[in-house]
This record gives sequence, C-alpha cells and structure tokens, in this order.
Amino acid sequence: MSKTIGSIKKFDDGIRLVTVNEEGDAAAISINDSTFIDRFTDFIDWFSKSGEELNTFMEDVEKNHTEEDGNINLDVIAKTARKRVELCKKARDKIDELFGEGICKKVFGVDVPDEVCIMEFVEAMIPFINDAFKERGQHIDQKYSRNRKGARSRQRTKAELIEAYGNGAEV
Repeated sequence: MSKTIGSIKKFDDGIRLVTVNEEGDAAAISINDSTFIDRFTDFIDWFSKSGEELNTFMEDVEKNHTEEDGNINLDVIAKTARKRVELCKKARDKIDELFGEGICKKVFGVDVPDEVCIMEFVEAMIPFINDAFKERGQHIDQKYSRNRKGARSRQRTKAELIEAYGNGAEV
C-alpha cells in the first residue's frame, strides 16, 4: 500500500489563448514548449520560400504556356491551382500544429485558406506571441533573480571571511 507524503501544487500549463472569432474559439500559444518559437519562425521561413517557388512556377507557366490568342490552356491553369492548394494545405497543417487542431477552419471558415489569409493570420499572431513569451521571461527573471528573497548572496572572499571571523562576526 502506498502512502501519500505530499502533493505538488498545480503547475501553470503555459497555454495562452488568443480569441480568433466571434464564437470565442481560441488559438493556443504554449510558452512552456521550448520548441514553439523555432517552429513558428521555421514556418514563416518555409512559407516565404514556398511562396517564392509558387510565384516562380506561375511566372514560368504564364511565360511558356500562353497560346497565340493570349489565353492559357485550362490544363495548365488547373495544374497551377493544384500546386497553390497543395501549398495552402501544408501551411494549414503546420498552423494547426502550432496553434491547435482545426484553428484554420475556426479562423477562416474554410478547410483550405488561401496564402493571403494565412499570412494575415500569422502576422496578427506575432504581437500575442511576443507578449506571451515576454510574460514567460519576466516570470523566469522574477523566480531566478539574484535580487529575490532567499537568493544566494555574493560569495565572500577568503580575506573577507577571515576578517569577519577575527571581528567576532558570524561567518
């Protein structure tokens, strides 16, 4: 039979919520997740590079597949649209991993938002992410500051210890 010798108070789960629609749905920012910032910045880098690749692809299609009458073949338009949708689906999945399952559907009301919506959402989240992690930094500074009550004071030198002992002070 086990015996309970104490209990730990509930820890802050580190989840900070940002309301994203009128229904009250929220995106979650986890300040306890040490990988969050890296994953967020990796997403921005990936999305930017992918967008550039998509633009290059679309320019190439326009340049090389425009017919004599100035129109582009319907098959080529469909191929371009599929590539764009593929990019947006990957972005949606990455955003859902960062901020919570189904967040894109809650924010945009569609299964696959376009790249403009995605970038607007990401840009809108940056101030909230900054605030959440600033709070985390302040908490850590407060908890582990040298100036907090009970913090270790400066180590005294050997000479200071000898002098204090010689004066009858507590060492």
